[in-house]
Parts: sequence; C-alpha cells; structure tokens
Amino acid sequence: MRERLEYLRRVSVSVVASSEEDAVVAKEVLKSMRLREIRVFEASSNASRTDFKRAFIRTDAVLGGFDFQMQKISAEAASELGIPFVSWGVVTVILPDGFSFDEIEFETFLKELNALIRFDTLRGVLNGVVRSLQSLEIFKLFAGLGEPAFAPQALVPSLSPSRFELSVKKRQLRLKKDESG
Repeated sequence: MRERLEYLRRVSVSVVASSEEDAVVAKEVLKSMRLREIRVFEASSNASRTDFKRAFIRTDAVLGGFDFQMQKISAEAASELGIPFVSWGVVTVILPDGFSFDEIEFETFLKELNALIRFDTLRGVLNGVVRSLQSLEIFKLFAGLGEPAFAPQALVPSLSPSRFELSVKKRQLRLKKDESG
C-alpha cells in the first residue's frame, strides 16, 4: 500500500478555478495528497479550448470548475490530450477513451446544485465538499485504492438548506440519446 501512496508523488493535477477563493479551496484539499504538482487555471469566460489545452499540458488529470460551459471545454481539452477529467458538482471521472462529456446527462442533478449555490454561504460549503469528492476520485484513480466513479457513474452531493444536512450518493447518470438514429 505504501508503494501505491508513493505513486501520488509523481502525479500532476490541473484545477480549473472560477475565482481565487475557489483556487485556494482546491489546492488546500489536494495538498494533503502530496502530489508532485497542483496547477490552477483561472479561466476567463473567453478562454478557448487551445488555452485550456496549453494549461493542461504535462498534467495527469484535470479537475473541472463549477461553470458548466468551462467544464465542457475543459473535458474536451483533457480528452484531446489523453488525460482523465473529473467533473465538478456531479462528480464523475471521464476517461479519454470512455464516454465523452457531451454524451452524459448532467442537467437533472445540476439544477438542484445550481439552486443551492446562489446562496453565498452554501456555495462555499458545497464547493469544499465537491473539491473533496474530486480529490477522492484522483486518489482512487492514481493510488489504485477504491473504485473511481467512472462515467456514467457519479457521486452526487445533496444539501438541504432548511435542515443543513449533506448527503452524497453514488448515482448512475443517463446518457443522451443518439440523435442520429
């Protein structure tokens, strides 16, 4: 087991962050794994796939941020580079040779999460939880301990603002229908 944990010291992860605060949260959560490198890419709204690809060169995995469109571009760039992508919110590991980001139905679960992140306090809590889940998936993926939630499986956090209860469930995401046939 020690050998598996030592392997993490050779892993480099790129994090797509929406703000400096988000970048700090992501780095703090990942820091405990003693990865070789944690890079943060604070993408602007006009960043292109080429910008994302440049940011992800020589990394072993990418963690998406909470902007859905940026996740889509990040996932495409990661896939083109042949590296795994771990989505934000609905946490799933998308492998370059597996299901693509576009094939997965995220919308049902993301509506619930988006309703929660409009509250500033809940946004911070939820972001911390999601970044922890993403880090756990990186740990499982590279240390080989536990079973990662490979797409279309996902870890879906749910937070009840009225009762302040948090739960995380493993769910099977639906795949979009093939529109050509």
